[in-house]
Amino acid sequence: MNPDRVIQTAEATIKEAIELIVASHTDIDPAEAQRFVLQQFEFMNADANEVVSAERIVQRYEAAIARRSAGDSRIRENLAGLIFRALGERSHHQSLQYYELQHAFQIATGQSLSKYAEDVVAVVNELQERKYIRWETPGRRMPLIFRGIEFDDWNGTMTSEKVDARSRPEAPNQDIAMGMKIFVSHSSVDAREAEALVTFIRAALNIGAKDIRCTSVHGYKLSAGADSNEQLRAEVFECEVFVALLSPSSMQSTYVMFELGARWGAKRFMVPVMIGGTTGSDLRAPLSAIHAVNGTSEADMHQLLEDLAGRLGLQLENPSVYLKALKAFAEFASTPAQNGDA
Repeated sequence: MNPDRVIQTAEATIKEAIELIVASHTDIDPAEAQRFVLQQFEFMNADANEVVSAERIVQRYEAAIARRSAGDSRIRENLAGLIFRALGERSHHQSLQYYELQHAFQIATGQSLSKYAEDVVAVVNELQERKYIRWETPGRRMPLIFRGIEFDDWNGTMTSEKVDARSRPEAPNQDIAMGMKIFVSHSSVDAREAEALVTFIRAALNIGAKDIRCTSVHGYKLSAGADSNEQLRAEVFECEVFVALLSPSSMQSTYVMFELGARWGAKRFMVPVMIGGTTGSDLRAPLSAIHAVNGTSEADMHQLLEDLAGRLGLQLENPSVYLKALKAFAEFASTPAQNGDA
């Protein structure tokens, strides 16, 4: 194609995307819309697998707004973690090339990094401000990432966080809420799916049974004599990770909805996993603002594992270790269970 024609097409795409965003978000500063569109266009254009269009750029903007509104920082946390690990594996003077970061992100999440241009820029700016990294764009070549002069401080911070997470003293009793890492909220009708999810998580994160609460699955229930209402109420608030397994049955369950509302009110991390034909659009406000995971999507479930590993300070196993369990859960998740209220 004629170079002039290429430039004209690019300019028309950028102009259309800005106009669409401004038209649908009347409160946005046009300069802010232009900044986002230019960033997104540059990142999408650098990805050989991307089809650049005004509509796709607008879709990326809507997704970014949704993540921002929900306070969802998982993508940025994962990006920072990937950059840290990649630089840590290199010598002091060796750079991380942008295409390598793209590839690592694709492997880890099953998604294209170009979808998250705004998040990449925000992470890079923050890390550069702290002098953890140095970002260079040599001419028209792809960006390079180097260790910054304070990288050793970053290394110390990341290492101490992992040590703290792994060396917390275990609770003397299994039913003390502070010792619970993962709480799986679900309907008893979905016991099969809940058991498959727990098996999958344990295989991927090498986490102990005592660290997971899943009341319909043997080995993860409350111990005999426990005050179930009080204990569950405490664990819903205090667990490190709250996973809601949401099927048509659990969406009708009083207990599940109560647990969801309580966790949301506590303003602590929670992730809905949609199964049995449900989607994120089935969630009502204010829960609809929370990014939901598609339980039938292997890419989404890989992303979930990355998030859980990062939050719990655990090492994610090689995919070959948990792939069978992942496929089993995804198969169960795609099959609607019988309706009920439990």
